[in-house]
Amino acid sequence: MKLLVGILLLVTGIVGWYVTLRRRYNALIKELPEDASARAEFYWQWLTSKRRHMTLLGAVCCSLSSVGIVIALNSLPSVKFALHAFGPAFWLMFLAFIVTSWLAYYPFDRALRGNTWSVGTYLRWMTVIPLWTGGAFPVSWLIGLEVTRQIAVTFPSYPMPPLGTAGLLIFGFGLSFLLLTRFLPLLLHPQPLANERILAMVCDLSEKAGIKPPKLWLLPCLGGKMPLAVATWRSIFVTDFLCEQLKEGEMKALLAHELAHQKFQHPYRRAFIMGIFVALASLVLSFIPWASWSDREGMLIEFAALAAFWLFLRRLYLQWHREEWKADEMAAQLVGSGALVAQTLEKIHALAFLPSTFPKGLRLTHPSLQSRLENLRWLEQTDVQARDAQER
Repeated sequence: MKLLVGILLLVTGIVGWYVTLRRRYNALIKELPEDASARAEFYWQWLTSKRRHMTLLGAVCCSLSSVGIVIALNSLPSVKFALHAFGPAFWLMFLAFIVTSWLAYYPFDRALRGNTWSVGTYLRWMTVIPLWTGGAFPVSWLIGLEVTRQIAVTFPSYPMPPLGTAGLLIFGFGLSFLLLTRFLPLLLHPQPLANERILAMVCDLSEKAGIKPPKLWLLPCLGGKMPLAVATWRSIFVTDFLCEQLKEGEMKALLAHELAHQKFQHPYRRAFIMGIFVALASLVLSFIPWASWSDREGMLIEFAALAAFWLFLRRLYLQWHREEWKADEMAAQLVGSGALVAQTLEKIHALAFLPSTFPKGLRLTHPSLQSRLENLRWLEQTDVQARDAQER
């Protein structure tokens, strides 16, 4: 009986969250203005004003499902099996909340952007893209922690030395990170970008930047209006929607920005800093007694470590903001026009349906459009003043 009650509460929380979001989005569709830019501002103002209220509703639904998991697992006769199952059940519940959030947002997104995505394609993109473009690190860290806890529950009496625990954490993180970063891009079906003009453009910009031309990949959105460009260590990925929407000069400015990231080795630096954090955190966690990992305290250790990782990432994102400004500046130098870079940023921002200033809670990997435009205007004024000084 307890098992059925627990499962019922788990499902009720997830379904309740979906119904709540779906009703609110359906109501919001009727209030959207006709102008595209006005729609973006209206939506994000609405989201900011409802943020606390929606967070409270989400917490209530999540708590209901969490209580359901606890009741269901406590009804099991084997305590050891319950300890094994609690972590996976809890994180799968969070995954279910993410998927239901996207399902509720799906009809609103179609009304907003006119996407022709199927539900399956939409969910694949909306879950894979956040993981691939930055979420792989915290998810990998979580998997590494959970694997360590599972082994500790299986062998609670084994006297694992500190370096053994650290090695286990780092190995679990590294293996899961490779799976996420190598397997996830395959789900997006990247194809070599075969446009000769764009390839020639990249070669020219790379020569100016003094770096080796990267590989160019096209991400087919299959009808979805997804404006996305990502620079990795040796490649640049651009969606077909963005290629269709940008003019030649704007595409040049976009590629110059991504090449600037590679020139300054931003992808390497971000990976290196996160890797150092994982190594140090693993070393600190290795001194926690092995018996604590195998008991109920193991989940608390996992939550505390994950919370510390998220706080670290938030601090690291401030550094990423400075890197974006620096990439904008170099892109302006490569294309010879800060105004062209600013124009491209504004267009991509409009295509991405984002406001000019990010509301609280959205300032993650990128600074606001307003701050980037101000930085480019300041750069233009500085260049003009320098040229005037030289002429005098």
